[in-house]
Amino acid sequence: MDVASLTSIVIYSHALAAACFALLCVPLLRRRESLPRTMLGVAALLTVLWGSASALEASNGYMWSSFTDGFEILRSAGWSLFMLALLGNWFAPGSRMPFGLRPGLALAALAYLLCLAANLSGHWSLALLREQSQLPVVARVGMASWGMLLVEQVYRSRSLQQRWAIKFACLGVGSIFAYDFYLYSHAMLFREVNPNIWAARGLVNSLSVPLLAISLGRSKSWSSPLALSRRAVFHSAALFGSAVYLLAMGFAGYYLRLVGGDW
Repeated sequence: MDVASLTSIVIYSHALAAACFALLCVPLLRRRESLPRTMLGVAALLTVLWGSASALEASNGYMWSSFTDGFEILRSAGWSLFMLALLGNWFAPGSRMPFGLRPGLALAALAYLLCLAANLSGHWSLALLREQSQLPVVARVGMASWGMLLVEQVYRSRSLQQRWAIKFACLGVGSIFAYDFYLYSHAMLFREVNPNIWAARGLVNSLSVPLLAISLGRSKSWSSPLALSRRAVFHSAALFGSAVYLLAMGFAGYYLRLVGGDW
């Protein structure tokens, strides 16, 4: 595919994402009925900003920039906060102040802030992965894994009867983080971003809007109490699956380099 066609796809794909999430966030921000609904509105608004910035940069001839990457980190943080709002896991037991945040949430917030600061410094670019450090891409793989982990824990924390209220929200947000994981794990392993995967990203994000809209119609049941006790054993198929995927891709890449040939 030639550069002009690919650029057009990037523009329309991300503009579509911005338009779809704008339709979702307007009624949510006008009526803030609960914390999860408010956080959904904030996450949708941040996705609108990300999609608009990505389309604008692509129209100016830039597929990657620190400007769009900064909005991307804010978008990922917004969806993580939405999942945490559904999980009801904001503060340490007995604490009502932000200083009582659970260690995991505090570390995640710090990681997002560090990634945002690294982007604003402008010292790296996804277009130059072969000449630069892999750390920013590894960080994005970690953010995507963290998002999938939150989605899984939200779903696990509900009983079978309660899951009907949040399952489409989990599918929608999970698809966003899963695609990010696929994109950046590919970039991490092969030290280059696949432009076709990048171009389709806005469209994939747009497809999550109908799922979120369906779940929004069931939002009155989002605040139901958790089904599991605090002593429940922590399980994570998301982390295990991510690790297996990365190992499999790593071994496949090593084998192809060993025997020669193209992928």
